[in-house]
Amino acid sequence: MTSPKLKKPVEALRAELLADGHTQHIAQTLGMTVEAYVERVLHYATHPEEAPVFNVLPEDQVKAQGGATVAEVQTWLQKASRGEIAIGPRAYTDGFDDPKKGKV
Repeated sequence: MTSPKLKKPVEALRAELLADGHTQHIAQTLGMTVEAYVERVLHYATHPEEAPVFNVLPEDQVKAQGGATVAEVQTWLQKASRGEIAIGPRAYTDGFDDPKKGKV
């Protein structure tokens, strides 16, 4: 079965996604099995009229889990757009981690 918007059959996409290292990493990050994540992706790919449902945690819970607040992300984006944060393979820093901790 191929959806009108998909360029490959769903079974071919499923096999590619299951074997893809990035897909596996994303599923792990989200706390899902790779199979469940791939099925969710394929569901939305074959049903483009459906909007994904997002569960948003309160900022205090995000912060308690080591995440950044909306204000912190906005500040980071502003600094990155001004070139104050070096992003790239050389001397990579993201502005959130203490650069001194990463050095051995």
